[in-house]
Parts: sequence; C-alpha cells; structure tokens
Amino acid sequence: MHRLPSRTTVLRFRISAIFLWLAVLAFPGGLALLVLGMIYAVKADVIAGALVVATGVLLYIVVWIVSARARCPLCMTPPLHPKKCQKNNRAGRLFGSYRLKVATSVIFLNHFQCPYCGEESKVTARSRPSSSEG
Repeated sequence: MHRLPSRTTVLRFRISAIFLWLAVLAFPGGLALLVLGMIYAVKADVIAGALVVATGVLLYIVVWIVSARARCPLCMTPPLHPKKCQKNNRAGRLFGSYRLKVATSVIFLNHFQCPYCGEESKVTARSRPSSSEG
C-alpha cells in the first residue's frame, strides 16, 4: 500500500473529501428549502435556500482548486478532481460517482483506491529519513 508524499498532501485530500461531501449535501438541501419556501411563500426559507445553494457552489470551487494538487502517489493523477480520463476496471462508485467513493474512503477508512491506476494508498505521509551528520 502506498503512502502520500507529505503532510500537506494528506491535508489536501482530507479538505477536498470533506468539502466535496458538504457540497453534495448542500445542493439538494438548499434546493428543497428554496422550493418549499416558494411553495409556502416564506421569504426567509427562500433566502436561506439560496444561501445554502450558493455555499454549495463555493464549496465546489474550493474542492476544484484544492483537489487539483492532491495526487495519487503512483500515477500522479488527482482522484478527487473531475477528469475525463479512463477509469480502472476495479474502480468503485458511490451513487454513480468515482470521486464520492474516494472521498468517503478518505474520510472513514483513511485509505483510498485510485480510480485511474487501481492501487490502494494510505492517507498518511511517508516517513522521511532523518539526516545524520557524520
């Protein structure tokens, strides 16, 4: 099992995974609040729904920026970034999304299977050899 090259890469994976799930949950919740506010003519619910949807859009932008630098240690492809590359035959999906499967694995299992190369990687940083002065 491979390890990530640095602690900043681990942080990028965790931030991208958490924000991706928050964005995925913000859209249906915000749209439901927006529609219910329009149906029942409650201005506060319409405003709150619009703010939740806008927050979801901002979260997607943050995920897009941060996940571009979070790369698989073997194939160097960002598994949480939206790409049109061909996926591995063993790559799993969650609700039809390869990215959500990787994000869920990063959050709950502390490892992930890259959807592009199919290799497992732990979400921990490699240990650096200590430099000893002779």
